[in-house]
Amino acid sequence: MKKSRVTPCTLWAKELAATHPDDLSPSEHAALESHLASCPACATVHDIYREIDARILALPPIKPLSIHPAQLPPRGTEHHYRATDNVSAHWRLPHVKGKLIS
Repeated sequence: MKKSRVTPCTLWAKELAATHPDDLSPSEHAALESHLASCPACATVHDIYREIDARILALPPIKPLSIHPAQLPPRGTEHHYRATDNVSAHWRLPHVKGKLIS
């Protein structure tokens, strides 16, 4: 089943996209809340934006690299082994300046 697309009012699109509390002045925020109470399309879009924000905030944190990106081997220098190659797993891992990257 295809979801129907909801289009907000053109005049309120910028205000609906505001995600940080400081993005709107108190009077702009009050005007938006008043508009949302009377416009089902904009209220639906506002709810969708809030759901997207909540899902993004629920994502697990990104772990930083254990080495600096400049230490990674240049693209195209990796050797890709086949599963049938008789090479120990240790040698399949990339090395940078004598250090094993895991």
